[in-house]
Amino acid sequence: MKANKKEIKAKLKEAIEPIIGENSSKELDKMVLKSTKKLGDLIADFMVKSEKKMKKAKAN
Repeated sequence: MKANKKEIKAKLKEAIEPIIGENSSKELDKMVLKSTKKLGDLIADFMVKSEKKMKKAKAN
């Protein structure tokens, strides 16, 4: 699987939004959504960096 940051973020957001709801007025829901978005960014960054390291290792 080729790691694409935008695609990973979109898929995570798509999976999470139905559970929490984008327009929720509850403070807790907003905090969870924000935290989950940050987690999605971290996962996407990790996958992209891991793929680059694997490619570099294979090249050597």
